[in-house]
Amino acid sequence: MRRWSALLLALWVPAGLAASVRVPELGVIFNDYPTDLAKPVPYERPDGFVVQLQIGRAYLNVMRYDDPARAARSLTDADYRQLLRRELEQRGLHVSEARLTKLGGQAAWLVTGAQTLIPGRIVSYECFATVIVSHQLINAVVSAVGSPGRPVDFDLMLKILLGMAFEPVDRSAVPAPVPAASNPDKMPRFLDAGDVPIYSEAARVRGLQGTVDASFSIDEHGRAQHIEVFFADYAELAQSIPTVLEHGRFKIPADWTQAGSQGRRFTMEFNFVIVRAGDKCPDTSAASHIAGAEIMEICNSLGR
Repeated sequence: MRRWSALLLALWVPAGLAASVRVPELGVIFNDYPTDLAKPVPYERPDGFVVQLQIGRAYLNVMRYDDPARAARSLTDADYRQLLRRELEQRGLHVSEARLTKLGGQAAWLVTGAQTLIPGRIVSYECFATVIVSHQLINAVVSAVGSPGRPVDFDLMLKILLGMAFEPVDRSAVPAPVPAASNPDKMPRFLDAGDVPIYSEAARVRGLQGTVDASFSIDEHGRAQHIEVFFADYAELAQSIPTVLEHGRFKIPADWTQAGSQGRRFTMEFNFVIVRAGDKCPDTSAASHIAGAEIMEICNSLGR
């Protein structure tokens, strides 16, 4: 039995003195990192690595994409920069500033603005940074919801973004897939694509907690096939599970097809938990419904 944790909203910690913190999987150094903020935990995606930070109501998401094709155009290209701006505007961002600058000595396109979530009441303040480092695209986003003004936490997180530096990527600590021949019943590690919220909005609004069990096979490309949700404490909790599995990838070993593993059925258990901001997410693996099932804990922290 293995246990994954998907911390949807990182735990809140008040900002303190600054230090330098490295995230080698992304090749990123946070030079203005509050010493009392929990150490950043990178997550592997099918197309790269991501890390999320939180201070109060402000969040910083940094994603590094592996595919060099995403970095085919230069930020010195004015047409490319305007394309990036238009994409944000089409998503509802009212741009207040857009400028070509430098982050960690690298050219960076910085776009700042806001989106109205509830007219006259709630606004989402956002800053998008696009950087190309060693032929790879890095996207960094600072966001914070304010009512009505911009939260101070946004400026604290923006300082962390603007203090970023870069170094060569080091993924030597990332575990390699276990050969299928040595353990044919072992399910490969699942990489969530991150493009679909696991905790559906309907479930979060109602404050639902509980378990969802799903079974599936894994093809030669690491994609889940023939997905079946066979247990759910609440239908709303299961709402996103098939799409999350379809969009994600399993990190299969090189001998996956040769060992005939694509014909096996695997089971994952998704445990949904809500905790107060600052509280530790509980270990729910002991209460597993299915013996030997792979467990993913989706822990949603309520912001202060």
